[in-house]
Amino acid sequence: MLERVVVDPVALTVSEPSGSGTFTLTLSSQPAAIVSVSLVLPTPEQCTVSPNQILLDADNWETGATATVTAVDDSIVDGPQTCWVNTDKSVSTDPNYNGLSVRDVKVTVLDDDVPAITVSPTSTTIAEPAGSDTFLLSLTSQPNAPVSVLLSVSNNQCNV
Repeated sequence: MLERVVVDPVALTVSEPSGSGTFTLTLSSQPAAIVSVSLVLPTPEQCTVSPNQILLDADNWETGATATVTAVDDSIVDGPQTCWVNTDKSVSTDPNYNGLSVRDVKVTVLDDDVPAITVSPTSTTIAEPAGSDTFLLSLTSQPNAPVSVLLSVSNNQCNV
């Protein structure tokens, strides 16, 4: 029998701000020694994984060990992003399980950011002849480029 490390599932979807999902590693047969698989994130700005190392042995080889992937919240409108959980080759003193390739896990991180401009306050009252007031414009997410806002009035009663 060809020994192997099984990953299930090999694709997950999680959502910002802190959605999570799990995957499990199992072995195709009982090992003679502990089997270790390291989990590596090449894009940690999109998701995290815990633990970063899976240990399988005679007690859990069949039921497996679970890793949790959690989305990392950012303030950038970037749409769905891919975060790979890369797996190193297995390490074990059991020669049947040492150096085996293990499938990576593809994680799709759904974005929760929406591009918008907020105005505060949304209305104001000023008095003639020289009344004034201020308001604040702010972005709800980090822009990818400079943002310009053209301001105008709907009548000739005031100036912006």
